[in-house]
Amino acid sequence: MHEEETECRGQPGVAPVRVTAVFAAFALLPAVEPAHRVPGLALLGGTPVLAQTVNSPTPIDTPYRWRERGTRLGYTAGFHSADRGALNFAQGSALTGGFKARFRVSNPLSLELGAAFSPANRYVLDFVSDSAPAWSDTVAAGWLRTDVGVQFSLPGARTWHSIQPSLVFGGGFLFGVDEGAAQFLADPVHEPYRYNIATAPHLYAGAAVEFYLSESLSIGLEARDYLTRVTAPDGFLVSTTLNLLEETGLPAVRRRNWHHNLDFGIVVWLHY
Repeated sequence: MHEEETECRGQPGVAPVRVTAVFAAFALLPAVEPAHRVPGLALLGGTPVLAQTVNSPTPIDTPYRWRERGTRLGYTAGFHSADRGALNFAQGSALTGGFKARFRVSNPLSLELGAAFSPANRYVLDFVSDSAPAWSDTVAAGWLRTDVGVQFSLPGARTWHSIQPSLVFGGGFLFGVDEGAAQFLADPVHEPYRYNIATAPHLYAGAAVEFYLSESLSIGLEARDYLTRVTAPDGFLVSTTLNLLEETGLPAVRRRNWHHNLDFGIVVWLHY
């Protein structure tokens, strides 16, 4: 008996099917009674269909999608709403710009590093002249902020309808990098009243949401609360200044104060 082998191709998910047995069955058809030929042909004809039904993958309909790329670099721009304090001597609100990086360390967690700059300003207080206390000038109070923290993704390393909400926590330092000074503060009498950002620690917590435009690009919106330490100048704490504040009904300040500063930003993320 002549024996041939062929393969069924062009059907995804169907393994090659040998049809040697099929040709053998057709060769025996003359010996089969006519009444049994039609069911036999139907059975033989249905074999590939059955195999295709069993082996074809079933598509999964889900709004979740796993994101393979766990390293992100981003540029951020936003607005820092600052609390100047009871006497309005600390740095004020201003626009911000900077860079961020995130590195996935587990399914929901990513390590976050960031740096931002803001060209803020501050008010200068006069506690010495006859009109004291008075706000006499406005000078530059630019700062550089560094952040180290974690991002906790609520859906893990996945997105829901291409959206990934998350929580962020961390801390860092604020450095004064472009601080000006009023001319009248050049007098040694005013030197104890000069405020400098210097190096101030901070903590932060917030929420973020990312919108994935593709596997390599997403847009993020963030809102954070920065709890920043502000150190009052020595001149604010001497007895003459404290008495003057009490006489004029202004609040006294402590040596170290913690101010809440809300920060809102948009981030363009590149995924690697």
